[in-house]
Amino acid sequence: MGKVNLRQFLAVVSLLFFATWAHAQIVQGTTLSPYTLAPGSTETYTDSGGAGGDYSNDELSTLDICAPAGEIVTVTFTAFDVEASSFSSCFDNLTIDGVEYSGDDNDAGAGLACTDATDAAGNPTLGPFTSPTGGCITFTFSSDFSVTHAGWEATVTSAPAPVATQCDPPINGVVSNIMGTTADFAFESVNTPVDDHCWNFYIGNEGFDCDQNEEFIRATICNIAGNQTSDNPLVDNIQVNNATGAVSFSVAGLQPGTFYEWALFETCDGMPVNNVFNCSDALFGPFQTLDDPYTVTAENIVSPTCPMVSPGYVPNGSFDITIGDSPTCVGTYNITVTPVANSAPDGTTPPDVTPLGVPNYTGQAAGTVSFTDAGAGSYTVTVSETSACNPANDPETITVVVPDGTDADDPIAYLYDEFY
Repeated sequence: MGKVNLRQFLAVVSLLFFATWAHAQIVQGTTLSPYTLAPGSTETYTDSGGAGGDYSNDELSTLDICAPAGEIVTVTFTAFDVEASSFSSCFDNLTIDGVEYSGDDNDAGAGLACTDATDAAGNPTLGPFTSPTGGCITFTFSSDFSVTHAGWEATVTSAPAPVATQCDPPINGVVSNIMGTTADFAFESVNTPVDDHCWNFYIGNEGFDCDQNEEFIRATICNIAGNQTSDNPLVDNIQVNNATGAVSFSVAGLQPGTFYEWALFETCDGMPVNNVFNCSDALFGPFQTLDDPYTVTAENIVSPTCPMVSPGYVPNGSFDITIGDSPTCVGTYNITVTPVANSAPDGTTPPDVTPLGVPNYTGQAAGTVSFTDAGAGSYTVTVSETSACNPANDPETITVVVPDGTDADDPIAYLYDEFY
């Protein structure tokens, strides 16, 4: 047998010892907090006494064990032995994310704040514990002034965070700023963050089936590397909040006076399986676009026969109101005519007018309505739609000015003064 180089032997022993120690370098009360694992690594977590010794009396320490970015940490206890709780006290305990764990359950005190961490045979029952993605698990150990035990040992692993197994449908669809041919749309994705996500947008007449290509407008909206795009020029002004999943956009090219429903289908980058949902699982509406405006005009305005200063003045003027239907909807209308206060030539208020040829002012079809008994002065005419039409200009108000009457000839006055 050849000679053994003592220096080489000691170097190998030291290396093996260091490798064994390095694998168990997470030690309560010794390892600096926070402690972040290397990506994809596995380490051992022990009490202050290590794998072969007891912890000490009067310990109080806190350690955050953290995952690297994009990974989660899992802590699995393989042994747990601390002084058990009994009577009215939690003697020694390890608090994990706010929950206190103590020794075996044979003599645990009823109603104590600490939770038994072992079964009757001393096997650990706590955990395993998993951090949020890139987050931490907090461990705080407290021991009292007497009696120590072997403590604990746990395996700590860091691994990539699992991705969701499905891309759930969007929620909270809202339509606002509805006009005749345009509207704004907003919704929320529940699959946050939404970087590198896309949404198929469908809008069709009320009751349409987006799964059967019955949509009126279709677009694919994407949020890739901070850039928002649409493959349809009718869909633009896209805003996306990666963190909250809030998405909004504007749509043009809608038809006036039309009831629509709309649907979404989300594609989540990185999902291990295809989206199992249909666009009809995110169906919103209905809503109605505005109809084109109807028209209201005043025609055939006739002044009273005589001027107000004349002793023979009578409010016998008249005017016609003509309503034209919206090009996109045949409607019915209420008409209100109100004299404008103090608008007559002498500063008084004109009298009410009388409708001619109609029973009332309510539910009139488009056409011409005549008003008589108008005095000189101004009248406010308000027309409002009463059918299912949804005009953009409802109600519509105009002012009609009835001019003062005029004498055919200037008046001549004679004054006689006779003396007898």
